[in-house]
Amino acid sequence: MSDTNIQKQWDGKTKGGDFGQRSLVFLIRFFGLRFVYLIMAFAIPFFVIFNKKESNAIIKYYHEILGFSKFRSVLRTFRNNFLFGKMMMDRLALMAKKNKFSIKIINEELFDRLCNDEKGFMIGSAHVGNFELAGYALHQDKKIIHSLIFGGETPEIQARRNEMLKRNNIVGIEASNDMSHIFKIKNALDEGNIVSMPCDRMLGSNKSVKVNLLGKETSLPMGPFITAAHSDVKMISIFIMREKTWNYTVYVNETHYDENLNIRQRSEQLAKNYSKELESVLRKYPDQWFNFYDFWEDQKSL
Repeated sequence: MSDTNIQKQWDGKTKGGDFGQRSLVFLIRFFGLRFVYLIMAFAIPFFVIFNKKESNAIIKYYHEILGFSKFRSVLRTFRNNFLFGKMMMDRLALMAKKNKFSIKIINEELFDRLCNDEKGFMIGSAHVGNFELAGYALHQDKKIIHSLIFGGETPEIQARRNEMLKRNNIVGIEASNDMSHIFKIKNALDEGNIVSMPCDRMLGSNKSVKVNLLGKETSLPMGPFITAAHSDVKMISIFIMREKTWNYTVYVNETHYDENLNIRQRSEQLAKNYSKELESVLRKYPDQWFNFYDFWEDQKSL
């Protein structure tokens, strides 16, 4: 399945549009995050009920992948959506410059060491936790982070997101159908900078690699892993997981590969090792999985 088909189930766009974001930023700025969380708590049940495809995908994740009962899976789906909403509000709080987040970083020395090295490196991200806080949580001024992003947002939302990225030394690279983003990624790594790519969502190319995730076979996009292997750079995974209000834990891990393997074998090894890191964090934070489509079935059919 191509990325276009996946987008039919989950388009990746911010709900509510630019006006909705402006309104929420206003409320956060003048009334605080807790007030916005409270309003959102009343809206979430309607969102879950009337967005059946997204809700059914999360129910299936809890029931068929994690093994919860059907009733418990439905309840956890409401919790999942509420957590997702909270994290979106946390991002908007950064836009509103009303942030007071406490960040605990596991293995920060690895990130610092790579930032101090002359060579560039890759960051593998996923739609779990709140990865968009990465620039805030791991702020540094030694290297520019080039982040591959979905380009389907409205111009106003993209401009606001770019402004926030710029404050954290991050430059967005929009994924394009003509694959021109690949050249920008290569240039960034050649210049000794950082490239961040989602490793759980097909963007531009439909080349994939089979892995086991949470006990069931699926596929991950080959792009991030073959980029790291071909460029001969280190790759790390970063997961930013919400603990409680204004508290996050950042997990930084190196995704290893055997340098004696060829590029294709390195890529496959990176993907399998990355899937183990992703599974580890999902086992600890099962409610922070935010791929709102039938990930295992859709990915298998790629």
